[in-house]
Amino acid sequence: MATASGRVVAPRARVDGGRATTRVGRRTRGAATRARADADKEDDSDSAGAVVTSARKASFGPSRKDADAVRRDLLEKSLASAGWDDARMFLAKRASTALGKAACETLEASTTSREARKALDETEAAMAMESKHGVSLEFGGMLTAEVRRGFYKTRQGSPLGGDELAATAAFLESAKRLKTSIEGVTESGRRPRALVPLRAISGEMITHSELAEKIRGAVEETGEFRDNASPELRRARAQKGAAEGKLKKAMQGKGTPTTHQGRMVLAIPAPAPPDVLVVGTMAGGALVLIEPPGIVTLNRELAQAVDAEKSAIDAIKRELSNDIALVVEELFACLEIVIKLDVIAAKCRYSQALNGVRPEFSVFADDDDGFYEAYEDEDEDEDEDIEEQDDEGFDEAREQTKKPPIEKSSLLLELVGLRQPVLASQAIEAAAERRQAAAEAVESQNSRGSSSTGYKVATRGSIKSSTTKDAIFDDFFDDFDEVEEDGAPKLKGPIPVDIFASKRTKVVVITGPNTGGKTAAMKAVGLAALMAKSGIFIPAERAVIPFFDKVLVDIGDDQSLLTSLSTFSGRLTRAQAILEQSTPESLVLMDEVGTGTSPAEGAAIGYALLKALAGIIPGQLGACLTFATTHHGQLKALKYEHEEFENAAVEFDEADLRPTYKLLWGVPGRSSALQIATRYKLDADVVHEARELLGEGLVSLDDTISKLETARRDADADIATAIGM
Repeated sequence: MATASGRVVAPRARVDGGRATTRVGRRTRGAATRARADADKEDDSDSAGAVVTSARKASFGPSRKDADAVRRDLLEKSLASAGWDDARMFLAKRASTALGKAACETLEASTTSREARKALDETEAAMAMESKHGVSLEFGGMLTAEVRRGFYKTRQGSPLGGDELAATAAFLESAKRLKTSIEGVTESGRRPRALVPLRAISGEMITHSELAEKIRGAVEETGEFRDNASPELRRARAQKGAAEGKLKKAMQGKGTPTTHQGRMVLAIPAPAPPDVLVVGTMAGGALVLIEPPGIVTLNRELAQAVDAEKSAIDAIKRELSNDIALVVEELFACLEIVIKLDVIAAKCRYSQALNGVRPEFSVFADDDDGFYEAYEDEDEDEDEDIEEQDDEGFDEAREQTKKPPIEKSSLLLELVGLRQPVLASQAIEAAAERRQAAAEAVESQNSRGSSSTGYKVATRGSIKSSTTKDAIFDDFFDDFDEVEEDGAPKLKGPIPVDIFASKRTKVVVITGPNTGGKTAAMKAVGLAALMAKSGIFIPAERAVIPFFDKVLVDIGDDQSLLTSLSTFSGRLTRAQAILEQSTPESLVLMDEVGTGTSPAEGAAIGYALLKALAGIIPGQLGACLTFATTHHGQLKALKYEHEEFENAAVEFDEADLRPTYKLLWGVPGRSSALQIATRYKLDADVVHEARELLGEGLVSLDDTISKLETARRDADADIATAIGM
């Protein structure tokens, strides 16, 4: 018999009353049972191991669900990564109404170039109206959120309250003033053509002045109903006043008059007389509230008058609400126009605050003659629409303001003196806050009599010493080099950069040191594209940009423990989504291409990915234009292998050992890690050892690039000097 261990054992038998038993047999069966149990455990263990291994294999990398989520959310996350949410937040601060602010925060870019040019025309018209003609787009007194709720209620058949009716009347009155202010602007007796886009919008407003007047005749600005709102209300309030007068007269000298549950009563010291009605107590029982028999009758008359008043007011509410319901769709349309004008005004004021220029849309290729024909056709259609709306003096105005012919250029993208919009907005707000803080400090000191003359002038030194720049300004902003008239320091904002791309360029590789402004410059291009598509002027000296159908962005780390996304797998998943969704008219922004894995493999993947986006790899359409930042030296060589690539580098000042945040074109950048390590006072021996390990070849290459940067700087300086002569 075989045991669990595999040995053959001969059982020892004994005879007991003729029965033979086997001692070892029981032990053997028990051992076999244990052996089978152990085997079952091993099988279970193997099965569990297989399940775990299978689960691990299944969970390695992003699941199909995670990948689908990345694809689905790519456009939305691209906008956030580019800084579009921040830009819309700054835009919303310029809106005047609650719904206007909400519309700015959710503003979507135009889907066609014609829509975008129309939006830019509207912004330009608002700027002309406020700056040239001195007439502001005012939205005072418009409680848009409350008014919209009221319109919904009337649409459902519910009557509005006094406050809601007053808000509706105020809205209609303000809408009429807004329309009048737009349509009333004249120049030499004629309505200026520059305001045609705004007049086209305001002309569709129906403000129903008669409805506003009717509501005002019945409802005060506070929401209270006027006595003469209806004969029934006048009669009920007269009865109410008479009943109150009788009550006051009847209560004189009999106690302290007060109100209890809507009825007039008397408060007298306890105990109460036996022949009166006690309705309550006060002051812990020290006072009792009584209602004498004569007062009971008068209270009944007062209650009847109050009920009559309420019924009259309810009738007025129903009548006015019904009047609103009859035209509620037109009122909804009027509200939407007001919101649209508020957004346009916000775009105007935001563009002015940024000192922006109107962007021009370029074409994608030199032989794209169809684009020019379409553009001219759109102009003709637009002129026909304008002629119908503005006949008087149209021919003369049309000749004066006729658009110049579009010139074909070799540049696809031309952003001269571009300032990062979000950083510029932060600088504007910071400067305003500093001026306000300085003014408040001066006012506080003057109120305490800190000066013998009674006045104290804020100086640049006093303000600068009492404030500290935010960390975000340390790397991207100029210092306090000037002082404004009020004594507050003038914050210049982000350093302007020039960004160009020819029509043959498909990919721009930006290299250079960390914190040098590579990502900020790249995001500025994305924001400029979105602002142009949304009717917002661009903070630059000149802006020519294609109408990109999409802005796809890969900036940041998608690492997630919940979705099995590592840094590298997250970047790969988003890169694949970009390849799938990009078109020959898309803008792609990719930060630190090829990171998250070994440098050699990461560079190879980045190399191939950029070639795919350039449309060089067979089967890949590529994007219209791609900007990519990297530290991989191999990607800098793409320019010398394919004409579709261009290099740009953030400049590094060797003297100050810090980046200048300016872009140099046609020059590969240096990471300048050793110089930055020296600036941040990393141990000198460590830096020296790193330089030795790096090798003379790479150090010499960096020196060569440094000399090229210096030569480029000197050439730019000579050109600037020559232009100034």
